[in-house]
Amino acid sequence: MEKIIYKKVTILVGSNDDSVSIHCIRLKGDEKLETGEQITVRGELKRRDSKLEFGNGCSFVKDAEGQAADQSVVDALRDLPEGAFYVEGFCALTGVVSVIEKVQNDAPQKTTYLIGSLTMFVAAVFYMLMSDLSFKNTADRLIISVILAFGSAILFFLSFNFSEKPVVMWIFKGLGLALGIGFVLYLHIFQRSDTYDAILEVFRKKGIAGESELLMSQVTMIVTLVLSYIAVLGQAANTVLVAVIKEK
Repeated sequence: MEKIIYKKVTILVGSNDDSVSIHCIRLKGDEKLETGEQITVRGELKRRDSKLEFGNGCSFVKDAEGQAADQSVVDALRDLPEGAFYVEGFCALTGVVSVIEKVQNDAPQKTTYLIGSLTMFVAAVFYMLMSDLSFKNTADRLIISVILAFGSAILFFLSFNFSEKPVVMWIFKGLGLALGIGFVLYLHIFQRSDTYDAILEVFRKKGIAGESELLMSQVTMIVTLVLSYIAVLGQAANTVLVAVIKEK
């Protein structure tokens, strides 16, 4: 089932007479919320800009039978210093929904994520197969291209699975994007190298017999570069979208 994502939901934690407000940023769950409902929210709770916030990656379940936080929890939340987490790692608190801001559309984020990871994978497979036919690449050049291209595709693909662990997610996204850019640079460097020029010259000297190989080598570079550029742009766009959406 598709997760429902709310831009921001405010819950009141504690008793009706003595409660604290907690903002839940990009709150995710399987059901639609209404004000007045009791839910349990799980995530990293921190005081930021004088507000208590469950940050990006928090999730909820409806919990009509849940019990309100006791007074010691309410006092601890109220006295939490600026920039401090309520507990190390994830915690869970039950509260009543008081404010709901609009549901967010994750389509652009998911689209750029798929473009960034899958297109780079296609570029890697295409280059690996075609370069052996076109350039007769040595093992070292193939190893470099495989590490850069497949590494970028795999790391960026895996980053989605760590949305609830922001540090790991950003490491994977950053490394994936860096390897993707490295792959593009590698292609350009190879395209301007003496080795590439020598290969093309051999094909030209073969005349008619070498025309198909010459065309194949040129097409391989063009297609791989186009795919890798699309992948890098998708990864960059996804990284920006995640960063912008994260705290909005």
